[in-house]
Amino acid sequence: MEKTPTPVSRESARVDNHEASVTRKFTPERRERLLGALEGGRNIEQALAIVGISRATLTTGAARGRRPDADADVQEFARRFDAIREGHGEARLSEDDVWRLLEKQARGGSVTAQRELLRRFREEREARELQRDPLERLMNGPLNWQEAARALEEEGPA
Repeated sequence: MEKTPTPVSRESARVDNHEASVTRKFTPERRERLLGALEGGRNIEQALAIVGISRATLTTGAARGRRPDADADVQEFARRFDAIREGHGEARLSEDDVWRLLEKQARGGSVTAQRELLRRFREEREARELQRDPLERLMNGPLNWQEAARALEEEGPA
């Protein structure tokens, strides 16, 4: 008697095909190059471009490494990758990196990021204003009675 194959859903077949594709694409050499790029200060998008893999491949590869039945080298990759992402690696985000990420989030519509950027821009503008001469501020800047009074106090009696 012939055995009938167990039906496989399209989604299950797609996931299995992607896993096989990840195994083929995400070689140990590529994993090491990706970690090296991240440890060297590159962001994830830059590291993916250097290695030539997609974010989906990275996500699947890291998830596979977190499984208890994964090969030791894949588990080690996932451990190192997670440590870098959590900030426990050698590479830390610089202040410029943080601002770039905030700007990207703001462009994507994040109101929180937009507020933070506006706060920063205001602080920078205020710092520049404070460096200007008080009389120059009166002559060139917005004139209001509070600023005029401050400028007169700084100048002292004539």
